[in-house]
Amino acid sequence: MSVKRGILELPGSLLGSENPLPVFRDPDHNPKRKAEGFSEEQMNLYGYCTGSRVLPYKMQDNYTRDRSTVVLKTFEMENENLKAVFLADYGSRLYSLYSKKSGRDLYFKNPVFQPANLAIRDAWMSGGIEWNASQFGHSFITLDNVHLGVVRGEDGEEFLRAYEYERCKGLYWQIDFHLPKGAEQLFIHTRLMNVTDQPMSTYWWTNIAAREDDSVRVLAGTADVIYTTSEQRYRVLPDGTKQEIPSVPGLMVATKMPHLENPDNDASYSLKNIKNSTEYFFQYPEGTVAPWEAAAYGDGYTVYDMSTANLRFHKMFCWGHGPGGRQWCNFLAEDGKGDYLELQAGISPTQLHGFILEPKTEVAFTQCFGELIADYAKSGQECWKSACDYIADEIHAKITPDTLYAYEEVFHRDSFRAPERIVSLGHGWAALEQHRVELMGGFKTPEWLTFPETAINAEQLPWLGLLENGVLAAPSIEAAPVSYMVDDNWFKILSESVKKTANVNWYSMYHYGVMLAERGENEAAVKAFDGSLACKPNPWAYRCIAVLKLRMNDNDTACEYYEKACSFDFVDRYPMFWQEYLALLNKLEKYEQCWEKYNALSAELRDNERIALYSCIPAIELRHLDHIPPMFEREYSNIREGETSVSDIWFKYHACLKAGPKGDYHDFLDEVKTTCPPPSRFDFRMTT
Repeated sequence: MSVKRGILELPGSLLGSENPLPVFRDPDHNPKRKAEGFSEEQMNLYGYCTGSRVLPYKMQDNYTRDRSTVVLKTFEMENENLKAVFLADYGSRLYSLYSKKSGRDLYFKNPVFQPANLAIRDAWMSGGIEWNASQFGHSFITLDNVHLGVVRGEDGEEFLRAYEYERCKGLYWQIDFHLPKGAEQLFIHTRLMNVTDQPMSTYWWTNIAAREDDSVRVLAGTADVIYTTSEQRYRVLPDGTKQEIPSVPGLMVATKMPHLENPDNDASYSLKNIKNSTEYFFQYPEGTVAPWEAAAYGDGYTVYDMSTANLRFHKMFCWGHGPGGRQWCNFLAEDGKGDYLELQAGISPTQLHGFILEPKTEVAFTQCFGELIADYAKSGQECWKSACDYIADEIHAKITPDTLYAYEEVFHRDSFRAPERIVSLGHGWAALEQHRVELMGGFKTPEWLTFPETAINAEQLPWLGLLENGVLAAPSIEAAPVSYMVDDNWFKILSESVKKTANVNWYSMYHYGVMLAERGENEAAVKAFDGSLACKPNPWAYRCIAVLKLRMNDNDTACEYYEKACSFDFVDRYPMFWQEYLALLNKLEKYEQCWEKYNALSAELRDNERIALYSCIPAIELRHLDHIPPMFEREYSNIREGETSVSDIWFKYHACLKAGPKGDYHDFLDEVKTTCPPPSRFDFRMTT
């Protein structure tokens, strides 16, 4: 078996340039989460280090829904039974896994390449299998380059390795993809490595997109689950009470999967019985040897994944059969061709639980993905546990836990082998980090992971200059910052640099301010940004002061600094400044000012998706209602998962029509929410 290059042509919309404005860490690093019925183990590290983080990465929010034919670079692995296709430039995502025996794709294969706003950095795509490492959420690299190498195993066969230096945490990770001769499963062997002498919070969830239809049923080897509810919730009860479990920030409940005599109430049937967006986490007990999860279909076809003990928590996510959920599936693919649910596996009880990787340690696990043909009379029987017991036997007839662990022993030995060749480059940050270690000391890259110097490019060069020359050189203020650094080592380097007057310039002080802000030192960060402005007035520092003033509850000063940031002529090349400013004016209910600012913009800026959206609420509040109907004719590509802004505008507009020129539209909101549903194409409500 060899690893082959390929290409994939799809209708799609590729990512544009990254957003140069830094998004600072949530001041609440460990959000308090509500819980009900949790065990002592389940309360441990609940919410730990799950506060939002983006830096040192930048947001990937520049894309549209204007599709053309796009060509994606792939790598393929194939044996007698399976063919696996990976997307080289998008986090090594498994795009498809095709079975030669059944003639089917095991998982949902997206017919388009369409980014949408669901990941930590915004852009995300549905389909296949996604690997999420390091930080809570769809990972930093889900639609970004990683290093790919071809390694030769001890059996003489080639396999593909994806690996990277994750610079938010300073974590090294690798995923080895194996498709042994004769195997009926694809295997991954994953290692998350903390090479430092400090404990590190980390995270792992494998997200598997399984096709969804009315017949599909999710099965697992434990009935213990945790699910997320809203305050208006229904519990899964043995008396057959119908349940709803919307996946919204709220209470997390530990309970049991339904063992119901009436299948109409059975939450294991995602599309048939669950209305709202839903997730439940299977809580395998400690000591479970080979946790598993499966999706069984009405014709008996079943896909499953099974893992070694370190990956003992599993999850089901579905969008629900409500209009918003169906719209999300269509929005992420094509109308009628995007239905999927997710089978997931992780190292913590839920995605809202932290995990501590101790100094100079690692966590490793093996996972396999396969198919089988079941007797649906048994996998679809009314007793959920009996159906699970039957499928467990069928899975073990395909691959036993002993076989999985035997493979893991070989794969783990192979994981220390260096690639014979690098076939796709990631970013140059690991190579830069090794330059820093050579000059300053520190912790070296695991020797079997190869990070070529050729990966260093324009993103790393300013920091290489700081490392070698002691100065962070200043570009023109019109040029967007190409990259950010926030870790302790680089903070120390830049702190020492700016102590010398000769090294101080607008750019060095700007980045010093970004580092301080990310560390939560807001007052010191504002002083640093003021230092940047003293060197040369620039919109980047003005904007960051505005963000920090908001955090300090100084709204008027925040508006003042956004106004200053947007006063530079060249800022119109960067619409994100105006997006943030108009969003703030809306938030502060400064509708006249927002409307005035919007109308003074160029036609090109007014046509920007987010700017146009932020003009709608002022138009409604000021009764410029003729402005609104055209807004319902356009597409919105950047709607965030859970965001209801477009449907909210729809309801407010129709409430205004009911209220008349002088009436209070709030009096009619409840009525129109019942009598005037929004068109499905912009109904993104995950709960109704």
